[in-house]
Amino acid sequence: MLPPEQPVIEYSFEKDGKEITSGKFLPAEEGYVYKTSRIVNEKDIKPAITDYSVANPDGSDITQSTFQGPKLFIIHVRCEKGFNQKHWLPSGR
Repeated sequence: MLPPEQPVIEYSFEKDGKEITSGKFLPAEEGYVYKTSRIVNEKDIKPAITDYSVANPDGSDITQSTFQGPKLFIIHVRCEKGFNQKHWLPSGR
């Protein structure tokens, strides 16, 4: 999935003892000394997760709780599934 926007980067430089910010990277050959950079629109460029859901053993949706705090996910593939040349498929397909 592609993000809806491209990142907008703000660069910080120093030249002649003054701090300068710019939307493009300025050349060292002209006396600019790179200091830092940051993504201005970071929240806008993160793609939305659209195909993710988690259920507990009872079948209740607990997807939202997986975004809170650190988690360890263990993914288990059923042994009764078979493998064709491209994909794991349930047996009998």
